[in-house]
Amino acid sequence: MNCGDVNQALFGASAVSHLPLDVREHLANCKRCQEIVRALSAPVPLDEPSPDALSQIEQRLVAGLQVVRPVMPASHAVAFGAIFVAFLSIAVYRLGAFATTVMSPLQTSAMLGLTAISTGLLIYSLVHQMVPGSLHRIPPQTVAARDNVLPDSCDRRIVPV
Repeated sequence: MNCGDVNQALFGASAVSHLPLDVREHLANCKRCQEIVRALSAPVPLDEPSPDALSQIEQRLVAGLQVVRPVMPASHAVAFGAIFVAFLSIAVYRLGAFATTVMSPLQTSAMLGLTAISTGLLIYSLVHQMVPGSLHRIPPQTVAARDNVLPDSCDRRIVPV
């Protein structure tokens, strides 16, 4: 048993009395390891800092703070919407909207309505993420698409028709 083995044993142990016999024998003979055990088992004071110390910490923290303004005000959502409509218009002009000719008016309005709603939500999310210190209303982990969403029985391959 050497000092490195004792260090490993001390790392996982909650008390010296729970150590294996060979580690306790090494501790009886090694002054260096005894000092380490003494330092690790020393009680930690649970006193709260004094009000003076807290005010000094607060003054140091507040000293460098400055008032900031949002990077982009929420009114710029209109600009994001216009950019989206411009890209959508170019795509429809270049590729055409072939599917809308075979859809019923109800299907077309449902598809375009859901596209408009999701576009609005994305723009809203983008604008609010640009504001410093803003938080997500819905955590991204709950919304993120994951690879394990499909059950194992589903075939994930794309088969050409």
